[in-house]
Amino acid sequence: MKIAVFGATGGTGRLVLDQGIHRGYLMTAACTRHPQSLTDVHGLQAIVQGDGRDPARVQEAAQGQDVIISILSSPGLGPGTTVSEVTQNIIAAMQEAGARRLICVSAHPLIATRPWLAVKLVKLIFRNPYADLAIMEQAVKSSGLEWTIVRPTRLTNGAATGHARRVQGDFTSGPNSISRADLATVLLDVAANVEALQQAIEVSGATPR
Repeated sequence: MKIAVFGATGGTGRLVLDQGIHRGYLMTAACTRHPQSLTDVHGLQAIVQGDGRDPARVQEAAQGQDVIISILSSPGLGPGTTVSEVTQNIIAAMQEAGARRLICVSAHPLIATRPWLAVKLVKLIFRNPYADLAIMEQAVKSSGLEWTIVRPTRLTNGAATGHARRVQGDFTSGPNSISRADLATVLLDVAANVEALQQAIEVSGATPR
């Protein structure tokens, strides 16, 4: 399976590359502005250098791919449209290239209701990035592609546990975090098993025993 990862130099993106290579997939780091940061990732199929806001670079990265995984984030807390703009370029490039499977990472607080005080505070602090993610989600849902939106809870740098909870709608109990390693596993599992087509799923760590 050929998979292109946008946001490949981020914490989760690098883990998706590593785990995908370990599974035997042909992994491409798509539209990275810092290819030198991937020199220690061995076995990559390709690195497409460039900016995701450049449609030509995005089209190059999308060519011949079976799956595109997008793990984009806003560069700061101020108003901006980076995530939605790059995602719209990805959608257009996939439609042009005939690629169908798109998996995008969003954020669980967009729909979260509990714990209410923490959620209210997080939504206030990240209101601009979340507004960009909401625009991104709407573009994905109306794309006509075989999409899945994955909304993780708070991300940590903890070790992989091999367990994650997936639900549609809000969680009824904690934990309210998931390691990037476990999120990377979920993303690749969803890609491999063609799960949750035209669905947004919430992802969190497994409940401690």
